[in-house]
Amino acid sequence: MFLSSTILCLALLVYHEARNQPVIGQQAVMGVAYNRSKHKNYPNSVCSVVKQSDQFSWYKGSLKPPSREKESWEKSYKLASDFYTKKTNHTKGAIFFNTTRMGVRYKVTTENGKPCKIGGHIFY
Repeated sequence: MFLSSTILCLALLVYHEARNQPVIGQQAVMGVAYNRSKHKNYPNSVCSVVKQSDQFSWYKGSLKPPSREKESWEKSYKLASDFYTKKTNHTKGAIFFNTTRMGVRYKVTTENGKPCKIGGHIFY
């Protein structure tokens, strides 16, 4: 059950935060949650990161798969499953992301000290 709940958390994250982004951008969003789960200032599991208070506006206390946009949901779940097994991480260690319209909002935290832009998001 642990595996499927982690994949569910990743799938919901990518569905709500990046379903309109290219695959590399969707992987990067999941990479941020993964990076946070390995960071000392965040909970040590992906689901705990996703459920953390005031982190993701779409999370309202429930991890139910969406009932609309079935095709987008299925793609999100497949990507999450692939990410979980391969950990394809394009973020250079980023623990934050937001839309490019907002710019960088926090101290840069990527491994090389520079933010990276992927699709419509900036990762840092």
